[in-house]
Amino acid sequence: MFQELLWALNGVPGESFDSSEGIKISSCIPNLHPGEKEILERLLFLGTKYKFLNEFLKKHKYPPISIEDEIHGLYLQSFCHGLEVILDEYQQELVQIEQEILKDAFLPLTHFLKLEKYKMVLQILFDIVCKIEKENIHGCRICRTFV
Repeated sequence: MFQELLWALNGVPGESFDSSEGIKISSCIPNLHPGEKEILERLLFLGTKYKFLNEFLKKHKYPPISIEDEIHGLYLQSFCHGLEVILDEYQQELVQIEQEILKDAFLPLTHFLKLEKYKMVLQILFDIVCKIEKENIHGCRICRTFV
C-alpha cells in the first residue's frame, strides 16, 4: 500500500485511491483503522494539491504565445519558476521517503507525516493559482495576489 500512497502523493491515484474530486481513499481498502484513515486523508490532501499545482505548472510554464485567451507573460513564468522549486522540494521529500521504505519495510504510516510541513504552503499556492485562473490574472497583477 505504501507504493500506491507514494504514487497518490505524487498526484497519480491508483486502485487504492480515487480521484473523482481530489484524491480520496477508495472503498476497495477494507478494514482501515480510523486513525489510519485520518492519516491517509491528511496525506491525500497534499497529493490533491500537488496534482493541481503540477498541472497548472505544466500548462503555464512555457505556454504557446499564439493563444489569445491564455494567461502568459514574464510574471507568470517567474511565479511558475518559484512554484516549480517548491514542488521539486516536495518531490525530493517523496523520493527520500521511498528510499527509507525500501531500507526498512516496517516503517509505520506515521512516517509519511513529515510531509505535512508542505500543507500550508501547498494550500496557499493552490489558493493563488485558483485566483489567477478564475480572474485570468496576468502581468504585474499577479504580484497583488500574494497579498
